[in-house]
Amino acid sequence: MALLAPVRADGLLLRLAPGVEPAALRSVLADLERANAAGLDACLKWGIASAVCRSRLATPAGEVEVAAKLFRYRGLRGALSDLLRGSKAARALRGYERVAAADLPTAEPLAIAERRRGGLVVESWLVTRFLPGARELPRVVEERREDRSGTLRLARAVGDLVGRLHAAGIDHPDLKHLNILVGAGEELFLLDLDALVPARPLTWRRRVRALGQLEAYAARDYPWAGPALRRAFLRAYLARNPALRPQRRALLEDARAWAEARLEHWRRKAARAARAQARFEAAQARREGARS
Repeated sequence: MALLAPVRADGLLLRLAPGVEPAALRSVLADLERANAAGLDACLKWGIASAVCRSRLATPAGEVEVAAKLFRYRGLRGALSDLLRGSKAARALRGYERVAAADLPTAEPLAIAERRRGGLVVESWLVTRFLPGARELPRVVEERREDRSGTLRLARAVGDLVGRLHAAGIDHPDLKHLNILVGAGEELFLLDLDALVPARPLTWRRRVRALGQLEAYAARDYPWAGPALRRAFLRAYLARNPALRPQRRALLEDARAWAEARLEHWRRKAARAARAQARFEAAQARREGARS
C-alpha cells in the first residue's frame, strides 16, 4: 500500500496510508512512548538505537494490529546523514518499496512520522502491519535443533530468500539472522529495510559479505549445525542465482574467510570487554578495601 504525500500535524511530518487519520497515528505513538519509558519488559525490542512495541491502529477497515518502531536521535552525525539520505523511517519505507517491487515478503508500512528541529531529524517512527505468529529466526532454529527435517527446511528457505534478494540485485548490508522473521506459515520476512538505502550495486564483495555475515552468525549461534544445513542453504541460493554455479567454490571460500575474520573480531572484542570488566571489579575491590 502506497503512503500518501507528507502532511504536518502536532509538530510532526507524517505520511499515512489512505484513510488513516493523524489522530490515529498519534495514539499509536503515545503507546510507543509509554512502552519506551517502561523499557525492555514493555517492548518487543528496546535498545540504544531503537525501540519497538505492539499497538493498534484505527483504519477505514477497522483496527489493525501494528508494530511501531522508534528510531532514536543519533547525534549530529546521524542527523546530518538523515539530512542527506532521509530519516531512518523514510529509508525503511523506500527499502520496503524496493523489496516489494521484487515480490519479496516483508511487513507492510502503514505510516511514518518525523520530528525535526532546525531542519534536522531528531526522531522518526515507522508503523507496519504486525505479523501475527512471526518469530525471529534464531529462536525458531534453536527450537528445532533436534528436528533435522525442520532445520533443513529452514536452511533451504533462508537460502531461497537471500537468493531471491540477490537475484533482484538488492544488497542488504545488515543481513543478520535477527533481521529475518519466520511466519506462522513458515514464510520468511526481511526486516531493517532502512539499510537498503542508499541502493548499492550487488558486487562480488558485497555478495560475499552477505553470505559471510550469515555464516558468522550461524557459527556463533548454532555451533551444533553441521555441513548439511550449509549445503541446503547454498543449493537453494544457487538455484536463484544459477550463473554463480561455476564460481561456487570461490564464493564459498571467500564467504568462509569473511566469516572467520568477523568471528575473530568478535573474539577480540569479547576479550577486551572481559579485561575491562576485570579492571573495573579490581578497582572496586580496592576502593572497598580502603574504606574498611
